[in-house]
Amino acid sequence: MYKVVAVWSHPKPADVAAFEKHYLEIHCPLAKAVPELRRIVLTRTAAGLEGSAPVFHRLAEMIFDDEAALERSSHSAQWKALREDAGVMIGKFDVKLDVGIGWEDATSYGGGFDLDGVDRLLSTTRAVRKRLDLSKPVPRELILECVGLSQQAPTGSNRQGWRWLVVTDAKKRKALAEIYKRGGGEYLEQARKATPPGDKQTARVYDSALWLVDHLHEVPVHVIPCALGRVNDSLPLGMRAGFYGSIYPAVWSFQLALRSRGLGSVLTTLHMNREEEAAELLGIPKDVTQVGLLPVAYTQGMDFKPAHRDGPQSITYFERWG
Repeated sequence: MYKVVAVWSHPKPADVAAFEKHYLEIHCPLAKAVPELRRIVLTRTAAGLEGSAPVFHRLAEMIFDDEAALERSSHSAQWKALREDAGVMIGKFDVKLDVGIGWEDATSYGGGFDLDGVDRLLSTTRAVRKRLDLSKPVPRELILECVGLSQQAPTGSNRQGWRWLVVTDAKKRKALAEIYKRGGGEYLEQARKATPPGDKQTARVYDSALWLVDHLHEVPVHVIPCALGRVNDSLPLGMRAGFYGSIYPAVWSFQLALRSRGLGSVLTTLHMNREEEAAELLGIPKDVTQVGLLPVAYTQGMDFKPAHRDGPQSITYFERWG
């Protein structure tokens, strides 16, 4: 990865609040709008080494695929607007901005990965329903990028029998939502009613799921992952496990790729109770198996947190069950 590293000096104590407001509400959105920017990492210092005062106030890392991507980006109107705003901040808050550009060095630690970033992605990729942004279009290129990453997932015998059906047409989304409601709306309602009064977490899950029943047609993108072939109960368990085990890793990779790009999703399966209706609507061949439906949209905010789970020792056995 090729980086632009921007280091801001400390504003005067009386200006810190105003500096932060401008930086987060004006400057950062300008940075995020820069074309070909892969991601941006923001850091506000709290202390220096061994309790000393930090030597700078903020650091931003703008990360591009390569030097050529940065070069193209630097000629854009968005880059010009970002630079102009940096000048405004320097003059307004009497701060200094130092910038360095270069390649990210691969490190042997953590297998060359940023473990904090990877762990945060894995632990905060949640099932998103109510926080899907129903008003913001999702570019087709972004969906294809995430599908491309999913293709690196493992698949039995390297068959790569996955297929992805992406639905953005409003009429088809509405029809799919109606199939989804017929497939499981009543079940969800009954399950919510049967939830014990004190089980607030489960009640929230069912409330969220029922919200999706009512709003699925508004979600801008519906993605149906499929697998070539069909399975039935007459097949050996190993073959059935291998069939679904060759598509669900790709589905999870797709969801992780969405999350890392500011989008959210949730894996649903209720429409599959009426799989034939969805197949007829979308022209899916009879020898293709639908394995779910993912409503996909940008998320309202990115501040998702890990869910509470019992420790791994409570569900893990070594050498023998129990």
